[in-house]
Amino acid sequence: MKDLSAKAAAEMSPEERNKFGVKDRMSLSLEEARQRFKKDAVLHELLGSEFVDAYLRVNEVSSSNRVIIILSYRRRAHIPTRYRPRRSG
Repeated sequence: MKDLSAKAAAEMSPEERNKFGVKDRMSLSLEEARQRFKKDAVLHELLGSEFVDAYLRVNEVSSSNRVIIILSYRRRAHIPTRYRPRRSG
């Protein structure tokens, strides 16, 4: 394995990335990462399609729940300040 610690792949020129064997970029979103994971034939071969499919189902549900929790937290944090009774005087 080649040492990439000197510079992040995103900071490398195309020539530098080629020299170090960096051919693909990382996914830019969770959805893109899921799609790449789903289509990766090597992962299907190593882990089994049943595991890959189950992992993706669990990952999608946990991500959806995380969004709901974050939105609920933001809503609860916002309501008390917005609807707090005004002080007189």
